[in-house]
Amino acid sequence: MEKDDLTELDVTNVLRGGHLTEPAEMGQVDWTYRVHTQLQCVVVAFRSDTELVVVTAWRKQR
Repeated sequence: MEKDDLTELDVTNVLRGGHLTEPAEMGQVDWTYRVHTQLQCVVVAFRSDTELVVVTAWRKQR
């Protein structure tokens, strides 16, 4: 996030309005999900039924 100058608000907006792709396995326990908009991508993993963690986020090339 820092490298691409993304804020928590940017990430929240992607999660609210983006499109979810198929899950990708990460290790043996976690699954990650990519949420895309035209300009940004956020990767998240769920810790529980009500909690998720942002793994990484980036701004797509223009």
